[in-house]
Amino acid sequence: MFPGGKVERREIYEQAAVREIKEESGIEVNLEDLVSLGMFNDITESGNKLRFKAVLITAFKGEPVSVESERAEFSWMSAEEAKDKLSLDSSRMILKKVSDFITEDK
Repeated sequence: MFPGGKVERREIYEQAAVREIKEESGIEVNLEDLVSLGMFNDITESGNKLRFKAVLITAFKGEPVSVESERAEFSWMSAEEAKDKLSLDSSRMILKKVSDFITEDK
């Protein structure tokens, strides 16, 4: 899941991640269930510059649902399938970090 959004006033990146995940998918995540994957910079196809912190969710409550206001669609897929659907280089780098993290954990 690659939720987007902005860090609100008096909010840290991780708090923003928890809030955005809930808003965009309906699942609940606790701060202690996030692992930082680092800061990333990228440029969208339209030329907008992005700077964001990526986190890995290690546990959550609930099932992801499409929240109509966010127009998000969810499906489970392999890392290889997901890589083909990602448009930003930074998203593919994050997916690689997640795959490496999971592989190290086994």
